[in-house]
Amino acid sequence: MKKKPAPPKSKPKKKASAKARAASKVATKKKKAIARAPKAKKAPKAEPKAKKVSPPKAKVAKRTIVKPPPPPSAPSTAIIDAIMMEFDQEAANTRRALERVPEDKLTWKPHEKSMTLGVLASHLAEIPGWTKETLTLDEFVMDPTTYVPWIAQNNAELLERFDQRVAVAREVMKGYPDSKMPNTWRMKMGDQPIMEMPRIAVLRAMILSHTVHHRAQLGVYLRLLDVPVPAIYGPSADEQPPGR
Repeated sequence: MKKKPAPPKSKPKKKASAKARAASKVATKKKKAIARAPKAKKAPKAEPKAKKVSPPKAKVAKRTIVKPPPPPSAPSTAIIDAIMMEFDQEAANTRRALERVPEDKLTWKPHEKSMTLGVLASHLAEIPGWTKETLTLDEFVMDPTTYVPWIAQNNAELLERFDQRVAVAREVMKGYPDSKMPNTWRMKMGDQPIMEMPRIAVLRAMILSHTVHHRAQLGVYLRLLDVPVPAIYGPSADEQPPGR
């Protein structure tokens, strides 16, 4: 058998020269120095530019409108308003009856126990004036020792008295508050109590109903004296109501 040829021997490396070795050492030292050197800090980021701030606009003061307080609400007068409507109607009817009173019969009376025509008509003319005492007083005291009933001497005097009393009553009633209507009203004859009831009841009983009562009496007197009786709520035997 043939022997395999031996591999060729590698050529021995040539030793580096002293100059090359020195240069290599210097390069190595530089690398190490660079590796050991602290890394340069990154430059800080530049701060963002400040936004331009416009000066605050001067605030315009709002105009404050001061509203005046509302006026106090007026008290309710519904009750007296309704009563005045009825009062005016009854006053007109009563005046027509008083106009018929014959002056030459003022002392006449239908019965010995009855009032004379003059006393009855005068009493009827006075009734509206009691409205003032009813609305302005809580208690009315009549002195029987000094009270003297008023008696008209003629028809003109009778009507003048009635018109005066109606005007006083209407003035007192205007704007009278509902809140006072339930209040108790008293009447005395000296120390003796005569009546005690709510003011609204006094108005209805002693002013309105009282007027109707005595006016009806006067109508009977007029009929007995053969004087035409005026129409009141409807036609009488002598005439139709006004406006018909």
